[in-house]
Amino acid sequence: MEMAKNSYEYVLKLKKRRQKDYGSEASWSSLESDVREFVRAKTKTEKERWLTKRNVPQARAIAAETNLPAGDNGWTHYVGQRLDLSPPQGSPTREERKEMQAAGVRNSQFEEFLKKNAAPREAVQAVEHVLEEWIRGRTDLMQELLATELSVNRSPVSREVFSRVLRSFTFPDHGAVNEARHGILSSQRDFSGTLQVPDWKHMFRPITAEHRITVIRSQSSNQLRDEVVAAFQFVHAPNDLVLLTVERRKTRWVVKDLTNVIVH
Repeated sequence: MEMAKNSYEYVLKLKKRRQKDYGSEASWSSLESDVREFVRAKTKTEKERWLTKRNVPQARAIAAETNLPAGDNGWTHYVGQRLDLSPPQGSPTREERKEMQAAGVRNSQFEEFLKKNAAPREAVQAVEHVLEEWIRGRTDLMQELLATELSVNRSPVSREVFSRVLRSFTFPDHGAVNEARHGILSSQRDFSGTLQVPDWKHMFRPITAEHRITVIRSQSSNQLRDEVVAAFQFVHAPNDLVLLTVERRKTRWVVKDLTNVIVH
């Protein structure tokens, strides 16, 4: 509630600096009870219903962006929902042309970055093997692909906890997973349900038109230790950027760390 109030007051300050006449604004006291109702909505379904009731455009997509359990509508209701931020049809404005130009520069810089930091082909194949075993839920085979010393977000964990975190990412309702802290703090949550997909690569959101999974050499790599980092996002967990560190130990590649960063 404090964040909502401060945000609203900031918008009012911005309004005063604009030359356009927006008319009179509502007082915070007149909005407070309505905002509190939205804050108390604990699932994607409840958020969507609040937004729909007030005729907010893209209500389902907005609700899908939250890190909350799916609720009554079920997780499939929200998979693949993304906010439509595309410009209106017609000739692009000056600002839109600038943004299109900037996007082109960003894409070329990203491709250049990948070329300079490209991982060896054998490392990419090793990462893809790990990801396929992970997505298909072959936990018995995954054990051979884990390092002796493991960490989550760079904090040491046991093999049991690490395996539970891996399972949590394939659990369909990722909002429920987020509430359970990906199984790090509690072993009570059952993450036995996994997504069934014909092509495991379709489980990952495209980062660019060309890439679903980005694999680059780690900055700590040297001649004595080969290490790569894979970055990706799951389609059912759009707010989690996952970084998987994979290292070559003698003749095989093993996973040593999983780090997830919340992005909105």
